[in-house]
Amino acid sequence: MTRGGGSLEDLWAFNEELVARAIFDSRIPVISAVGHEIDFTISDFVADLRAATPSAAAEILTEGAVASRRVLHDSADYLGVLVRRQIDQHKDEVTALSQRMLRMHPRRQLNEKLQYLDDLRGSLLRCARQTMRHYLVRSQNLQFRFLRFKPSFVITERKHELIDLHRRLRDSARHSAERQRHFLDQLASRLRLLSPGNVLARGYSITMDAGSGKVIRAANEVRPRQRLKTRLARGEIQSEVK
Repeated sequence: MTRGGGSLEDLWAFNEELVARAIFDSRIPVISAVGHEIDFTISDFVADLRAATPSAAAEILTEGAVASRRVLHDSADYLGVLVRRQIDQHKDEVTALSQRMLRMHPRRQLNEKLQYLDDLRGSLLRCARQTMRHYLVRSQNLQFRFLRFKPSFVITERKHELIDLHRRLRDSARHSAERQRHFLDQLASRLRLLSPGNVLARGYSITMDAGSGKVIRAANEVRPRQRLKTRLARGEIQSEVK
């Protein structure tokens, strides 16, 4: 039971005793939504439920239906999840059972035994080959040891050692001679660089007293009318001090 907002006179009908008794005697639940939130009438106090506005009354009336629809929708989704979960669980169980049945199948067990026999045969072959290689190596080692004590083998081995020693001595002597020759060449080069003739060849000269042959190293070592001799790279010059 509702009406929009209005003046006190517009809403007065909801204060009538007749209306109030009719609401009270009604077997159908009554929601009173008269006027705005601030408006109060006698119908509001007699009704089973008061709503502040007509739109609020509409929400109250439809809330149960909406909630029930939501519950039904959620229940359907939840039931779907439960069903899928049960299916997945049983699928896993069926898969595990099928795998167990495959493992327990006589053909599979026979194949496993055959594979085990193949593995054993391969292991035996590998062990046999390893044993043969081991004894072959031992036989070769023993043969080599016997050959080492054979006189002809010992003589041949010593002959090879002498040849190798002779070659090493010859190489060592040649290397030593080359080092000595290189050292002498270096000494000759140094002597050529330090020789007076090499110094004179570069443009220098040596002045000496003509009589005594004393080398003149400073100007104050000569006197007037002293005869000098100057040696060049090629030839000599005679001179007299003035």
